[in-house]
Amino acid sequence: MATQARARRSLCVLIAGLAVALGACGKKEPPPPDIPALVAKLRDADANVRGQAGGTLRDLGEAAVPELIVALSDPDDQVRERAATVLWTMGPRAQGAVAALATSLGDSFSPTRQAAAMALETIGPAARDAVPALAKAVHDPEPAVRVRAVNALGKIGPDARAAIPALQSVLKDEALREAAEQALRTIQGH
Repeated sequence: MATQARARRSLCVLIAGLAVALGACGKKEPPPPDIPALVAKLRDADANVRGQAGGTLRDLGEAAVPELIVALSDPDDQVRERAATVLWTMGPRAQGAVAALATSLGDSFSPTRQAAAMALETIGPAARDAVPALAKAVHDPEPAVRVRAVNALGKIGPDARAAIPALQSVLKDEALREAAEQALRTIQGH
């Protein structure tokens, strides 16, 4: 009797194991996301669609960066801004976009310039190649862009030494003084 009970348990375990194995064999990997289609959704009229696409692109990280770089040159102001914003939310994973973001600091649409500076700020030291463009951006006509450019230079740290004259030149600006002083301390290692 005990031998039969053990045999039944063993058979049940074997059947359960086979069921799990067969179930795993039938599962397929989800298809890779269509990154160009997600970037195209950044121009959708529905804010929820744009937000979901941006979140998915952010989650994809480095894989989405090349398409977002292309979107930074889109003729639509809003698409450029959204692409820069997604890159901002990626932080250091967006470092492949540093050159394109530096170019975007000269965009005609100020929200794109601001989002580009914010993205460079979150990329941090890896954004060192953008220092010349950020040094120029500390004199942008838009205060929000100026502040973000100063903050980005501070986040880059000692590799932003070339921007010291630009930061010193804005110390007289009440809106920038504190951020510029902090950036200078960080860059100079104080």
